[in-house]
Amino acid sequence: MKTTRIVLVLLLVLWFGTMVHAKPVGILSLEKGKVRIRSKGLDNTYKTPGKQVQVHSGDEIQTGTDTRAVIKLSARGDHIELFSITFFRLTDVSAVKQELSMPTGKLRFQVTKSLKKRTRRRFKLRTANAIIGVKGTGGTVASLDGDTSVLCESGVCTVASDAYPDVPVDVEADQVTRLRRARPPTLPLVAPPAVRRRIIAADNAAQGFQGVKFGAVIKVDPIKRAPKKKPGPQKPGTKPGGQPKPQLQPGTGATPQPSGPVGPTGGGVTVELDVEPDDPELEGPDIDNVIEQIEAEIDVLEDDIDVIGATEALIRLIISN
Repeated sequence: MKTTRIVLVLLLVLWFGTMVHAKPVGILSLEKGKVRIRSKGLDNTYKTPGKQVQVHSGDEIQTGTDTRAVIKLSARGDHIELFSITFFRLTDVSAVKQELSMPTGKLRFQVTKSLKKRTRRRFKLRTANAIIGVKGTGGTVASLDGDTSVLCESGVCTVASDAYPDVPVDVEADQVTRLRRARPPTLPLVAPPAVRRRIIAADNAAQGFQGVKFGAVIKVDPIKRAPKKKPGPQKPGTKPGGQPKPQLQPGTGATPQPSGPVGPTGGGVTVELDVEPDDPELEGPDIDNVIEQIEAEIDVLEDDIDVIGATEALIRLIISN
């Protein structure tokens, strides 16, 4: 009898760990076609239109031909529409951040703005060869054969090649840009309404930006190397200074910006959606955003506490009997 109680207690502890660490972060709704979801090493395929499936942080999703699926993230209500022949991953998603990746395929995103005026948050998508920061709420991205094409539907997108992260270009609403492998992005051009509709409605990445007119590739000045100097003594843990950053030629319409972390190491595109305050002139510490993030973490902790309480009650009941 004692052995049975110990086994039951261990099972409850394992169940508790699963409940805490495997909470769904959203719902995938299959509109048509077929999707395969790999969650915790297990593959499941869904073919029934209207099927709704819970998705978790770390899940990998692959769509078939003639497929359309929509993911709604629970924390903020963000929408991600997946098109045919897309490989997509919820890399790291929680109540306070959304980091996604799409090595190949096409998706459309709609990010919900915070109701608090001064709140800023990041929605990051990594594809194959560029860095795309979006200050707004929506857009369409296609990644195919190492190239990335972007339609900014609202707000402003800041786009840079992964090979030239310090040379971004600002893409305004209704404009398109393209990045070919390790080259800088093209200068943004306004896409006519009919072209924008075709990009959005296209079934897959190959069709989405087919025939779209893009601007010229941004020209980058060669890196000017300073004369080599004899290195002085280095303190432990320090590294010699780097090389000067590449600069844009005059008249390109883009301004170099400071670089920063762009996601995991290795090649790839990072799409970062910073939902900005309504008033860009506001300065000072973003207290509202800090409070909102703390509240989100508290909600998560309260859910965990409820699970802990239920588990503890069951363990006490087993032991008492």
